[in-house]
Amino acid sequence: MKLAPLSLVIPFLLSTFFSLSLNASPIYQCKGPNNQTVFSDQPCEGEGQEIEVRDYKVGGAVGRDAGGKIYESKEDSDAKDDDGSSYEDESPCVFISSTELRRLKIQKRLKKGMTTSGVRGAWGMPSKINNYSMGRSQWVYRLPRGGAYYVYFKSGCVTSWN
Repeated sequence: MKLAPLSLVIPFLLSTFFSLSLNASPIYQCKGPNNQTVFSDQPCEGEGQEIEVRDYKVGGAVGRDAGGKIYESKEDSDAKDDDGSSYEDESPCVFISSTELRRLKIQKRLKKGMTTSGVRGAWGMPSKINNYSMGRSQWVYRLPRGGAYYVYFKSGCVTSWN
């Protein structure tokens, strides 16, 4: 197997590093020549301001565990469903991007608002599931040497664990 020369690898790694770091750069809205609006990654020399650019988030809770609804992030809490009700009125689910969900599963960590499928991906199948009224349930994860972890759900979304 022939390896790529170091002179090709280093520029690739540097360009990858700098392209990733550019994603976090601030954006400035400035007044350009002839009073035109210009956007730049450098602070304005004259009149201008730094603007906030919200991330486009991919992912969410869709399917059986989410009751077929897409739940938005807390930032989008003013979003309404087709009937005018707020998503948050229906479920404690929160928006978790697909990237964050993968990270949580790899780290075997939970997050408030995670769906049951997210918990299964992070911790596996529970030893026991206790279903209660009002859409509440408790998942029990028995430990090999005794004791257990408990995960509590409301409407298919994590509310707490211990």
